[in-house]
Amino acid sequence: MKSAAMTVRLGLYIGITMLTGCGLGEATVGAASNANAAVQEAKEGKRIEDQVKQRLDEAQRAGAAQREQSEKDAQ
Repeated sequence: MKSAAMTVRLGLYIGITMLTGCGLGEATVGAASNANAAVQEAKEGKRIEDQVKQRLDEAQRAGAAQREQSEKDAQ
């Protein structure tokens, strides 16, 4: 009788562990996927930030060139 009860308990334990493990595996895969997406978003954000900085620098240089030309024309 002890052997049958132990077998049932062991079977239940293994079954529950497997189901829990599956859920944990899915959660881990989901977390990894979310982390990967966050990294990609961060890279894209950095790329956009660099483009904006470059455009601002170009606009500042163009404005400085225009002011310089205006000063030369005024003299």
